Amino acid sequence: MDQNQSESSAAFIREPGQHPGLTVARVVQVLLAIVLLAYSGAMLGFGVQPLAQVNPTGVIDPYTRGLVAGVNPSATWSGLVVVTVAALALCTPVDARGPSARAGLIAGAIYWLCITGLFAIIMVDMRTGGFGPEYVCVYSSCWPATVQQFALAAPAIPTAVTMVLLGVVFPCSSWWWRMLVPPAVFLSAVTTQWMVWEWWIVPLLEGGP
Repeated sequence: MDQNQSESSAAFIREPGQHPGLTVARVVQVLLAIVLLAYSGAMLGFGVQPLAQVNPTGVIDPYTRGLVAGVNPSATWSGLVVVTVAALALCTPVDARGPSARAGLIAGAIYWLCITGLFAIIMVDMRTGGFGPEYVCVYSSCWPATVQQFALAAPAIPTAVTMVLLGVVFPCSSWWWRMLVPPAVFLSAVTTQWMVWEWWIVPLLEGGP
């Protein structure tokens, strides 16, 4: 009995020494996740995707009687996709178990949504007069500033919901499952957004309120 107890104690004492950099690695992982989630949320909130966007302070097309959509020539998908996928994967520590692993997903989802929403609101304000008094909205409601900005940020919603579900409803799922599913959902949401944007979303945005 005493021998078993001493062996257990020795094993417990040795455990931290077996992986001296594990705590540091996880702290670095958390810090990277915080930074990358903030950057990703800012890009989504600002709407950096190379998708046609309508300027609410633009002019009415004399033929369609609607606003005209244009694409930012410098916008690309690569930065948004790479940063977001990396940030979402970092929310789950490798081989992590217990409440801390699930908490990373839930906290990351909430934090990411808050950052995305904040920057979407900032961009709406900028589009509706924040650039200067000479920028006046065509419509009194500044259509479609709010709808467009949150439609651009929409891929964050199903991704964040998935992260929360993995942390709450499926707490026993493997760490690699929790690490891979959120990026996969995000990529699917972005692909769907790209597929429907020109056909369904742009005509809605170009029309009046």
